[in-house]
Amino acid sequence: IALPILAHLINRHQYKETKWAAMQFLNTAVRVRSRQIKLRDVFLLILRCLALLFLVAAIAKAGGKAVGISGKDGNLIQATKAHDGSLGYVGYPETIDIEVIEALMSRDMMPVVAPTAMGDDGMTYNINADTAAGAVAGAIGASRLLMLSDVTGILDKDGQLIERVNISQAKKLIADGTVTGGMIPKLETCIQAVEEGAEAAVILDGRAPHAVLVELFTEHGIGTMISKD
Repeated sequence: IALPILAHLINRHQYKETKWAAMQFLNTAVRVRSRQIKLRDVFLLILRCLALLFLVAAIAKAGGKAVGISGKDGNLIQATKAHDGSLGYVGYPETIDIEVIEALMSRDMMPVVAPTAMGDDGMTYNINADTAAGAVAGAIGASRLLMLSDVTGILDKDGQLIERVNISQAKKLIADGTVTGGMIPKLETCIQAVEEGAEAAVILDGRAPHAVLVELFTEHGIGTMISKD
């Protein structure tokens, strides 16, 4: 893959600005009449759309060419409702159609994907950004899925960085309790992405200077790489 594909979360700086804009929009323009739709779901959708604009603008300012899309565009992501529906309109990727991404990349445009998707019921679902990124990476056969976090990578029981694991070893780290808490879904997403077609996945510290460049363009890389058995 010649160009990166971004699926985004919202950082603290963006959140303060997008929260204000979203609340203004909700207060003046939105009247949710269906009791099935919660304001928090609408709020999150607006935040993600505004964050998409921030990222596209930042890439353009740096000299790149980016196009903001959602999982709904071109039926990129079809979703199914997560759990029993108690979380509201939170979904899980069911199918991935990469045609819209391939069309953009064939014209040297960088896709920036807001992790929302259409369900079979016609409703819009919010999807965890890590989960969406993993599903797309697997479907497109990405050379790397980069999961930026606020930790150096996967740590062993002594707190030391594990630089490389295969899928079987990664599953064992979850089973024996070495990997805990919020790192479990990240690692599970990496495992699934590699199983479904990505060459490898890396969990790395996004706070480190030039973290992505170090991973992609140095022999030693950074963080923890998850690869096929």
